[in-house]
Amino acid sequence: MRYVTRYVKSYILTLDVAVSAPVASRMAAAGLVAFVGLVGLVGCGTAGPQASAPAASRAPASSAVATPSSATPTSSAPATPDAPLAPPADRCGTPENRRAKVFALKGPGRSTLPAISVGAGTTYAVLLHQTDRPASCGWWPYANWLATTQGVHALAFDLCNYGKAVCPDERFAKDQVAQARLGVEWARSHGARRVVIVGASMGGAIALDTAVATKADAVVDLSGPSQWPPLDVAETAPRLSMPTLIVIRPGDLGTTYDDLKAAFPKIPAAHKRFVTVDSGHGWSTLNDFRNGTEIVWLPLATTVADWINGRYS
Repeated sequence: MRYVTRYVKSYILTLDVAVSAPVASRMAAAGLVAFVGLVGLVGCGTAGPQASAPAASRAPASSAVATPSSATPTSSAPATPDAPLAPPADRCGTPENRRAKVFALKGPGRSTLPAISVGAGTTYAVLLHQTDRPASCGWWPYANWLATTQGVHALAFDLCNYGKAVCPDERFAKDQVAQARLGVEWARSHGARRVVIVGASMGGAIALDTAVATKADAVVDLSGPSQWPPLDVAETAPRLSMPTLIVIRPGDLGTTYDDLKAAFPKIPAAHKRFVTVDSGHGWSTLNDFRNGTEIVWLPLATTVADWINGRYS
């Protein structure tokens, strides 16, 4: 456990140092997803400038890496739960969609988890973020793409200790499954007939247990670590009765490919798929960039969208 703690702390330090102010200012012009992709890849020490590689060089319908994560706050939160919430384009950058709604999920003890809802219909994707500084903003471009091209109602929100979340209730702040559950409950109370939980890195580990706890219709884990205390995929796998998609890269930092591979046969779901990829990290497995700024959605982005919509392949 001491080794894990040292590793996580060194990773967070690497992440903070890697993204200097000049880098952040240059990446702002490319939008938050470009920034997130760079941070994830540099922070995890993956080889090569993968985020800027041509789309054709990426593996079809694949690409994943796990983010070593920590409950350590990765960005500042507002002083009070009543702080005003900015539209997603203002807070997160491009794309702009003024139809998106911002609000706060309410937890115990005046806890608030700032959220973005975009899209219509009864199929909801609850998107759980990784540990990078943008928190739920890292999901914003994909959430908008799901809503505008795939007929999905997407919900992304900040978990406690990340982004702009305010969580004075200590027990709630430590229970990430309880936090994720708020998103599922909100979706169902707003007309969802189908709820699929999609998590990136840290969010992937949380997604698996939340899917079990909430009886989600399906779950997608992009680069989730095999162990994220108190969560352990070896214990969760036998309870995954819903369609399960796991995406992981061999040699991924912060996770164990062999552990996930060993747990996969224990998943009893009738529809399940284990995708091995050669590059990417969490949500950056879903996209590449053209000319350094234009988002190009990779085949895996469509695979995940199909999974959300109940088309399993």
